[in-house]
Amino acid sequence: MVHQQFEDGPGMLFVSALFFAVPAIVVIIAASVARRKPPAPPPVWWQPPPPGAREDDDD
Repeated sequence: MVHQQFEDGPGMLFVSALFFAVPAIVVIIAASVARRKPPAPPPVWWQPPPPGAREDDDD
């Protein structure tokens, strides 16, 4: 009667380990991929034009 919580067998322990391990692995992989990837450049419309590029030559 003392070991009643282990009557499900080792399969339940495996399922509970997977239940916690799978999200942890996903978070670790996502963090490592985000750290390895260089930051994206800012969008083109956000960057100011270079000093020599004037757009008043549309005549």
